[in-house]
Amino acid sequence: MTIKQWPDNNGRVPFWEITGPICDSIRAAYKLERINEDKDVPYNGLDIGKDIPDLRPDQKLTAENLRYDKEDQGRDALEVLIGIAVQLGSELGKRIEKRQMLDRVAMAAGDCNFYEVIVKRFRDVINGDNLQEEADDE
Repeated sequence: MTIKQWPDNNGRVPFWEITGPICDSIRAAYKLERINEDKDVPYNGLDIGKDIPDLRPDQKLTAENLRYDKEDQGRDALEVLIGIAVQLGSELGKRIEKRQMLDRVAMAAGDCNFYEVIVKRFRDVINGDNLQEEADDE
């Protein structure tokens, strides 16, 4: 077994370098067979997040999109599912980081009068709310 290292410069890696080895390990440990080749795969979980310009999980798991992934991209349903799991993990990490950032702002503001305004503005920016419209109204 060989463990790959992340790039030294905190650079990005291709998505398949993250999901591919996980799928390979699952296939090595389990005997897997797709049981519903021409059907949608049900998904009742969370959405990936608004920052990722991609299809929602339920859209990715339609029979049509899974067929496209297999025929044109060389990815089977397992790889698509693992990819969704990685994207959900990324979304969770972003949300944790945003929460920690809000906590740091709150601690830095202490008991100042403007604490609530700062935190509200900060939350608006993090949540992607358009502050320019609010500024135009003033």
